[in-house]
Amino acid sequence: MKAFILSGLLLSVLFTSCKEDKAVEAETVVKEETSPFTITVNAVVDKDAEFQIYYNEDGSENYPAEQYVNLAIKGSQEPQDLVFKLPNDVNPMNLRFDLGSTKELKEVKFNSVKIDFNGKNLIIPKEAIFRNFYPNMQVAIDTINATAKIDVKEGELYDPIVGATPELKKQIETLYAKKAE
Repeated sequence: MKAFILSGLLLSVLFTSCKEDKAVEAETVVKEETSPFTITVNAVVDKDAEFQIYYNEDGSENYPAEQYVNLAIKGSQEPQDLVFKLPNDVNPMNLRFDLGSTKELKEVKFNSVKIDFNGKNLIIPKEAIFRNFYPNMQVAIDTINATAKIDVKEGELYDPIVGATPELKKQIETLYAKKAE
């Protein structure tokens, strides 16, 4: 009789601990959040910096201070993908790319820009980067090498940016209208 009771207790302990292991295992499964609108910039950024993509939904040149995505970048001599995931409820009509937050960064060499909206893609190759983005006064562009050279004068507020051209804004509109391929 004692053997029967001890066996029963042992089995109940085993089943209970198996249930607890499964519960812990289920909690560790984390679903990666996806964004319907993602911008991937492949570029060489040789200094650590923070870049921002500002956006608006009205297509104007005004960018509300809260409508941006920040990305910390580890400097490298090798090309890297800078991936900006916009919030799920956003359908941007205009974009502005702020080139870093550090005065040590002197240039950004672009290889491509990919804009993805719900699986529909717009790919801008390096030779078309500056047909789709225009620089502000603190950025000199080298269209042959697809390089943005940052030139902030002493005493100026550091704010090198490239903004979307009307051509890019039209392409973004067609991206919303494209049917999934």
